[in-house]
Amino acid sequence: MPQRRELEVEIALLILKHKELDKKGIPIHSQKYFKARHELFFGVTHGLGYMLGDRLYYAFLAEKITKEEVRDLFCDPMKGEGGPFEIYKRLLRKVRGVKIPKRV
Repeated sequence: MPQRRELEVEIALLILKHKELDKKGIPIHSQKYFKARHELFFGVTHGLGYMLGDRLYYAFLAEKITKEEVRDLFCDPMKGEGGPFEIYKRLLRKVRGVKIPKRV
């Protein structure tokens, strides 16, 4: 398997592992591993960001999140150690239960 595909598979598996641990309320603890491999960190966070963005969109349509809350996300510099992760966790709690329609 080409190296690019190996990275994509590794990213997908870590995203699935993260989602599994998240359901149990356990944060993923691979900081040393992620810091050593930036392409892995950015791939996983990119994938998780898309998944959260999808839920935010449908939460907005279902009026579970307001336009102001979405705007505040774009204006937040998300600085500080652990700040972005705390925002991510808060948003996940807020959109929990939001249904995403099946795609054809």
